[in-house]
Amino acid sequence: MSRLDRLVILLETGSTQFIRNTAANQLADLAKQHPDDALNLLARVYPFLLSKKWETRVSASKAFGGIISNYPKWDPNSDDGDNDNNDTTTTTTTTTTTTADPSADSIIPSIIKQELSEENIPISTIKEEVKSDEEALRQLIDNDSHNFIGFDDWSLAEILQCGKILLASSGQEYNSSNKETSTDTANNNTDQNEEFNIKRRKTEFILKYGLNEVKNELKSEDASNIPAKKEEDSNNKIPSPSSSSTSPPPSNNNNNNSNNGGNSPLPNCSDNTESKVASARMRAMAKRKAKFSRSNSSKQPQVDLSQSSVSRQLANETSNIKQESDNSNSNNNDSTTDIDITSQNNGSKLVIEHKVHEVSPLLKKNEKFANWVWPFQGVFELLLQNLFDDVWEVRHGSAMGLREIIKHHANGAGRVKGKNRSENDLRNKRTLEDLCVRLITLFAMDRFGDYVSDTVIAPVRENSAQTLSALLLHLPEDVVLKAFNALTKLVKQDIGELGIKVPCWEAKHGGMLGLRYFVTVRKDLLFSHPELLDTIINIVLFSLNESDDDDVQSVAASTLIPIASEFVNLKLDLALQMVNVLWIIK
Repeated sequence: MSRLDRLVILLETGSTQFIRNTAANQLADLAKQHPDDALNLLARVYPFLLSKKWETRVSASKAFGGIISNYPKWDPNSDDGDNDNNDTTTTTTTTTTTTADPSADSIIPSIIKQELSEENIPISTIKEEVKSDEEALRQLIDNDSHNFIGFDDWSLAEILQCGKILLASSGQEYNSSNKETSTDTANNNTDQNEEFNIKRRKTEFILKYGLNEVKNELKSEDASNIPAKKEEDSNNKIPSPSSSSTSPPPSNNNNNNSNNGGNSPLPNCSDNTESKVASARMRAMAKRKAKFSRSNSSKQPQVDLSQSSVSRQLANETSNIKQESDNSNSNNNDSTTDIDITSQNNGSKLVIEHKVHEVSPLLKKNEKFANWVWPFQGVFELLLQNLFDDVWEVRHGSAMGLREIIKHHANGAGRVKGKNRSENDLRNKRTLEDLCVRLITLFAMDRFGDYVSDTVIAPVRENSAQTLSALLLHLPEDVVLKAFNALTKLVKQDIGELGIKVPCWEAKHGGMLGLRYFVTVRKDLLFSHPELLDTIINIVLFSLNESDDDDVQSVAASTLIPIASEFVNLKLDLALQMVNVLWIIK
């Protein structure tokens, strides 16, 4: 186990929070020293971000943020001039077409050009393949831009009425897995199926609670003690009447020999001692095996975060195009591509060595397309997918991971090569708006809460609100106003506006959390748009008066804390009304 592996495992096995945070800081220092390996470090930390343990997820999010903060900013238009924003449609087309040739030349280094010249392969064919890949990539990027969700497509009534309710889990872990669905086998072999289900559930119970190692130790002890038990049974066996009648009586010599040890049971004693030694040795081996399996189970599988949906689609399309030509030559070269034959001892001997692929074919296939998109596009898509998972720990870890990404690299989200700055700005806006819509949707769908104190603890909604606060700093003003209106709808749940009556205090709680962080991070909009401040005050008074839930009232009372002094100076009459309402609630 390398030092890096031990450092990553400390995120989960650290005895104190200080040790886990120290490991996270050291991983961030590694990313600072080696920024090119940031994605590999994120791939090691990512599984711990979805752990079942709260402390592990918090430490993993700290390491996640430290690694991401040390990665350089992504700007594919950094080399472009300032004239991109003033270009017309004709100039943008010429810009995109002229950028294909320099990129093709940059992909083909001088060493590869020399090898191609030695093999009499024209460079023009390679350039044509690169250009075709670029055109296919641009087409995929254009098609991918239609998958974004905006506030114009968002409907709170449909979400509250038909949306999936996200609780602590789906409940599948309490059901017996792999139930028999065949009616024929159920009707014909009911007894066999019932016996099979009992055995399967017993095996699942043993594996779930870690009793398989104890079972293996018991089996090894029983196997080592079977010969000794058989010998004892054969010695203590009662003779049959026929054998006792035909056998002659023992003589004195035999008795003396038996007393002197001629036929004494000493060999049986030695067998017992050997079996005890063997069983002790088997127990030691079982303990070492269990320790090794525990150490291996702590190693989380590494996830490839360099792949995104665009790179995978492009790699699949290009592989399908070239599959016919590759298959024609694969049958003849399969026996020789994986071996290396060298001569030894002046040609008298041949050594055949197996060549191991340094890079996985799947990773190698996506490698040349990964540099075209945002470096964090792969992990961003994974976290978006896990944001609506059935298990609340996965949703919690995904929200924290998205918070760290948006905090440091929100300006690079959605940007790709081959587009000018205005087009990339539009893609960035649509990507961030899509995330904002998903976060507000999560406020309406999440129902998980933990009652460990006087107020509810909603980790998924709380961290999603923190992610939204980091996102609001990078959104344009029109999208921020749309998000504000969506949050107010989530809190009010007006029957006349929605058309349905679906009272849900968890959705109100999530909306108030979003408004509280909105007031904290966007004070400039509150005072530049006085109607927003009036709406916030009315929402707080509505939540304090109309809501019957203490948790919603608690969040509403703390919403105006960041602007308490400005609120008193600008709205003194409403401040006195707010104090009276708070005294009545108390």
